[in-house]
Amino acid sequence: MEGFEVVVGIETHVQILTRSKMFCGCGADFAGAEPNTLVCPVCLGLPGALPTPNAAAIAAAVTTGLALGGEIRPRTWFERKNYHYPDLAKGYQISQYEAPLCTGGGLEVVGADGVRRTVGLERLHLEEDTAKLIHAPSETLLDFNRSGVPLMEIVSQPDMRSGDEARAYLEALRQLLRWLGVSTGNMEDGALRADVNISVRRVGETRLGTKIEIKNLNSFAAAKGAIEHEAERLAGMAERGETIVQSTRGWDERTRTTFAQRTKEAADDYRYFPEPDLPPLVLDAGWIEARRAALPALPAARRADLTERWQLSDDEARVLTRDRATADYAVAALVAAGPGASRAVAGWISGPLFALANAEPALGEGWTSKVPPNALAELAALVADGTLTRSVARDVLSEMWSTGRRAAEIAAGGARTQISGSDALGAVVDEVLAAHPKPVADWLGGKESASAFLLGQVMRATGGQANAAVARDVLDKALARRRA
Repeated sequence: MEGFEVVVGIETHVQILTRSKMFCGCGADFAGAEPNTLVCPVCLGLPGALPTPNAAAIAAAVTTGLALGGEIRPRTWFERKNYHYPDLAKGYQISQYEAPLCTGGGLEVVGADGVRRTVGLERLHLEEDTAKLIHAPSETLLDFNRSGVPLMEIVSQPDMRSGDEARAYLEALRQLLRWLGVSTGNMEDGALRADVNISVRRVGETRLGTKIEIKNLNSFAAAKGAIEHEAERLAGMAERGETIVQSTRGWDERTRTTFAQRTKEAADDYRYFPEPDLPPLVLDAGWIEARRAALPALPAARRADLTERWQLSDDEARVLTRDRATADYAVAALVAAGPGASRAVAGWISGPLFALANAEPALGEGWTSKVPPNALAELAALVADGTLTRSVARDVLSEMWSTGRRAAEIAAGGARTQISGSDALGAVVDEVLAAHPKPVADWLGGKESASAFLLGQVMRATGGQANAAVARDVLDKALARRRA
């Protein structure tokens, strides 16, 4: 790639979370359903069947467009995109071309270098999904359960310059879709599918090179890998003076290479024309503004709040805004604990609490109800005032998770409070020194690290309840007496 720059834009197809399909009443939750059971004359494309737009899908698309900072078109319409392929029963797809539902906007991404950038968006439009092809060794089968499921197509500007940036864009987009509750964003299930448009040009040039499209990338790693491989391939062709022809390619995960599929169609090849069975879609301005007013605080705003108001680091803020439920929980816990405890509370959430949640993935976002935010704040306060050591507090948190009890109740009932008295710790230290003469001798001989082992034995003997600072002081004095 020396001397060349890669230019990347991404088209994403997003399945919208609705109960029914885009233009009929068939169920849209096709995962696990018996093949060809969620079908009707409309989604099978039978003659005479008439489509009816799904209001919930339209609302979800408008919400997404507003969250992306786009402009919602108050009057639009659907069109027929004509092409023949086995997964398209009608011979055309109902989509939007000339008048997309939303134009403009952008999405903030954080690159691998930690720098924030905004990827501009060209358009967001509605369409229907196709059937699913199932390729067997000697035949290809068709399942029409997916046919007609609502889709948003979101098209970025060619603003990305690396595979890492493209991956960051897809991760940020999936986070936003889940945040809004409009899609699962699960790439492995096909709910978010990426088509990458890539070209190369010499450094300093402004004109875009010939575009290559890589279709149906179903993971962040695949998108990054495909871009990096194709950029090298195209740069090599340009360096050798070979002609690059606009085309569509696929990605082979096994060989980590792209392969030719077909010459790319242009818009004229699809022969778009207005869908005669659907009237224009006219959206009331007041309804659009109501959708805008109902938007939740978005990830970028939540991250800014955590760094500015609560003085957390960028990394801490990103972890605590991994999803909307976590962000809501974190803010509630921070408010309950107060500004002085923000770093401690953030650490308890991203460390021990996440570990408990990850051990029970079936809970999903339900993990936030296992330990209420104010209960976590109380636990952090008990550690801060010296009532509990951190190691004991982790055990208390586990018990809070499994029983629903509060930290103070658990600590009092189980004699878990921190041991801070010099007299009590002095007796423990004497026992440890008597039981470990070799480390004592090592320390007396000048091996300072031996004291760390001895301190560990004191903490172990007290079940982690010893105040570490007091225990260190008592131990140092006891060792010093032996040296004297």
